[in-house]
Amino acid sequence: MSYIHDFIKQYQSTQNDLSPHFESDILGLLKEVSYKITNEKFSPSPELKISLKNLTKKAKEPLKLGIMGARDNGKSTFINTILKNPILPSNQIHSKKTYIISYGHSRSIIAHRKDKTAIGLNTLSLNTLTQEELEKISYFEVKFPIAMLKEFHIYKYPDIDLSDQEAFSNALKHIEQSEILIWLNRIDDLANAEELNALKSHIAQKSRISLCVLTHIDVLEKSEDIIPTLNFAKEHFGEVFSDILPISAMIFYRELGIDEKFFLQKELQKLYDDYSLIKSQDHNRHQELLCKAFEAGSQNVGLFYENLPKIPQHLQNQQINFDAILNQLERHLIPEAKKQKEKAIQENLLCLVEKIKKNYTQIIGIYSKLLTLIQNQIQVFFETFANLEAKTLDELDSFFKSQESDRRTIIATILQHTHPEKTTISLQNPNFVQLLKGKKDTFITYRLDTQNISQELLDPKSKPYRTYKALNHRFSKLATTMGATFEKSIDDFSAELKKWQAQNEFIKKKDAILSDFSYNNLRAFASKIYENIVLDFIECLLRTEKDLQVLFCKITSQLKSTRKPCIKYAISALQQRFYEDTQHASTHYAKQAPTPNKAELETIIDEFFSIREYARTLLEEEDSLGNIFKTLNENIATLQKEKLTLVEKRIDDLNLLRTTIDEISTHIEAKINATP
Repeated sequence: MSYIHDFIKQYQSTQNDLSPHFESDILGLLKEVSYKITNEKFSPSPELKISLKNLTKKAKEPLKLGIMGARDNGKSTFINTILKNPILPSNQIHSKKTYIISYGHSRSIIAHRKDKTAIGLNTLSLNTLTQEELEKISYFEVKFPIAMLKEFHIYKYPDIDLSDQEAFSNALKHIEQSEILIWLNRIDDLANAEELNALKSHIAQKSRISLCVLTHIDVLEKSEDIIPTLNFAKEHFGEVFSDILPISAMIFYRELGIDEKFFLQKELQKLYDDYSLIKSQDHNRHQELLCKAFEAGSQNVGLFYENLPKIPQHLQNQQINFDAILNQLERHLIPEAKKQKEKAIQENLLCLVEKIKKNYTQIIGIYSKLLTLIQNQIQVFFETFANLEAKTLDELDSFFKSQESDRRTIIATILQHTHPEKTTISLQNPNFVQLLKGKKDTFITYRLDTQNISQELLDPKSKPYRTYKALNHRFSKLATTMGATFEKSIDDFSAELKKWQAQNEFIKKKDAILSDFSYNNLRAFASKIYENIVLDFIECLLRTEKDLQVLFCKITSQLKSTRKPCIKYAISALQQRFYEDTQHASTHYAKQAPTPNKAELETIIDEFFSIREYARTLLEEEDSLGNIFKTLNENIATLQKEKLTLVEKRIDDLNLLRTTIDEISTHIEAKINATP
């Protein structure tokens, strides 16, 4: 016994060593689930494999960091500061485009056009694109070699425009799709903050992975207003974001290493871009718009030269400047976003597994219905044919009684038309007295009135003959009725199975997540089930019906071929007996022949017209009615066992697979619950 125990332990140990082992992270979970539910026994569909592949791809992809805000809130400058390079234009004509910034071994800029073509650009050509050229571009892709972009891709979305319904709807999608959200808002625009207020409820759903950066703190008239304004922002929007941090455009410029010359060039370029837009406006407003643009440019230049020193020192230090924002991103937003992303993938994976489980449950339900259907139909078979057998026996009993009545009528008619008749016979061995009388004597024999017998029994218009014909028709009709019952049973059985087939369309494909075991192979199996069950049962019933029809045809032929010969034979037999009686009387002196009686006729008629013989053929011989029905019941019972076993085996297989799915589902739920 110990040898067997040791062998089992060694076998289990070997199996465990051969089984794949998976990491505990999200990729390990995906690999483990993929390994289990893409096993060949599940016959996985391409759609299932694609879904798992997409989840794995999503798990490997860097986080999506969305940069959003209204116009002139410093989004491009903020991203340029992250890149430590002034790549993205910050003018108005570029503000309506999306920029995707990701990691690359070398710096590159690709413009993806709306016609699905793409062109490479450099910083200069990007900044000098005309309005017409920009209209043809769908989005820009920027590759840059800085390590932090391996963690996330930056999506700089177009400026929020509340007057454009399509742009607003797109903004909602961008918020939903962002795994980390950084909202930039000018500090001097907090009193209105129309765009932020409009999207506040949507951003609040991502409060743990969103950050608000208040820009342009250097434009406030008084530096001492910065702290109260920051407190105002936290009071009104603190629940929307994980944190709110202020930043100065001047600090951004310092981070970028922008010097006086570059800054002046930047402002002049902005004025030029603004002028290009002003030209398309109403001519009467040109002067007003130009003055406003020059005033804004002059203010920016003034800030660059004068205001930076006025910003409180503690707002310029490392705690709340640009590096502090990056620290917040690195320490809180990215870990939280990863956690949420993993949980979302786990939930998607669980949803996928639950969908598979639901499909298998539906399939098991379908086969359970088929099992019940077969059981019910076979029970109907048993009841139908038991009733048919009982009804047929009752009909036959009535039929044989009617045949017996016809038989009695034949006997009575023959006896009725058998009359005594005197005849003179020559004695073959006369005595002395008889010799004196001439060797002759009077003998009473019988004469058959064959004409009247034929008219009463064989004439088609006679009542006995009509009764006989009606009996034969009734017997033939009984055979036809039995055939109709078998045909109806076959039709009803086929109709019920076809209904099951139609309702499920050979297992209707509701989801494309599974193929073979749920649908493709399942359809083939369903087709095979339908074909096998229908054909086997139809063959069984048709074979029985054929046996019954042969039996009834045999009796019908006997009935049709016996009555007339039986009557003629009875007449001939009596006439022969009368003749023999006369011959016997001439040899052995007798005055009268024995009187014909019922018993004598019954003996004669039974040679041709025995009701007991018909009954024995129908009910007692090897291929009799009872044996045929007995064989039918045995065949149906055998088919029932065979077909039910076939379906039950498939249900057992499906239940085993569902058990595996349950284990996978429990494992995923445990992972989700373990995520803090």
